Amino acid sequence: MVALACFTETLDGVPYAAVRQAYVRALEDVAGCAVALIQGPAPWLPEVLDRFDAVVLGGHESNVDPRHYGAPPAPG
Repeated sequence: MVALACFTETLDGVPYAAVRQAYVRALEDVAGCAVALIQGPAPWLPEVLDRFDAVVLGGHESNVDPRHYGAPPAPG
């Protein structure tokens, strides 16, 4: 099972866990993985990460923005 990082998106005032379907399809259809969406940061996250075979950061700015890791923004 693979953890896929997702973000919160609000539609019509209702928050949803969101991720691009292309990432889910690629992991399921191409890699043959079961996928679980994981939102973070959350205090319980470190306790559950060892239950997954891998963690995938799909590339959304909410999970790969260098500022989240104390680094300057990437050029461009």
